[in-house]
Amino acid sequence: MPFSGRHNDDDPFVSADGQWLYFVSDRPSSISTVADDPNIWRYRLKQPHRLEALGINSDHAEYSPVLTSSGNLYFASARPGGYGEGDLYRALASGDGFLEPILLGPAVNSANGEWNLWVSPDETEMLLEASSRPTNVSASGDIYYSWLTSSGWSPALPVTELNSAGSDLLPRLHADGQTLYFTRAPSGGHAGITSTQWLKLRAKLRVQQ
Repeated sequence: MPFSGRHNDDDPFVSADGQWLYFVSDRPSSISTVADDPNIWRYRLKQPHRLEALGINSDHAEYSPVLTSSGNLYFASARPGGYGEGDLYRALASGDGFLEPILLGPAVNSANGEWNLWVSPDETEMLLEASSRPTNVSASGDIYYSWLTSSGWSPALPVTELNSAGSDLLPRLHADGQTLYFTRAPSGGHAGITSTQWLKLRAKLRVQQ
């Protein structure tokens, strides 16, 4: 990309309309006063091109931007005022930007860390990485699942069939709704991308609730 190469840029996410590339970068920003602070940026992929830091950023790390069909933005942040080390937020779309981020509740957040999320385009399902929970196989990161109910997000459940002694993270569900991709990083080994059939796991998790 023409803007990339001088700073750490990662966590890419392309909006459904193909207009914007959202990503995380430690490049300097007028919004954040902390050096090397990871913030969410976006780059307009179509003419006229434009690179900008989002107004929802803080002086603390932001990660894992996901834009839904409605234009709402979900992301993780280590900003103060949350439940723990890292928490999940939603910022409602407003014009060409976003309103003040809303902290998601304790059903998905905890006193530990939540990161690397995926949210369905219709905002009814969520997969996330959580660290150091008592239900974790690995303290460094396990995959959890939550879905939207009439009373809000359901308590996030560990996807035990996927979680290993290493770190399991970055869940991404294919648009067909059937194939789940995620990263597995064995302790002392190389991280790799793996996949699994999701529908049976999803059905089993929903019965548990």
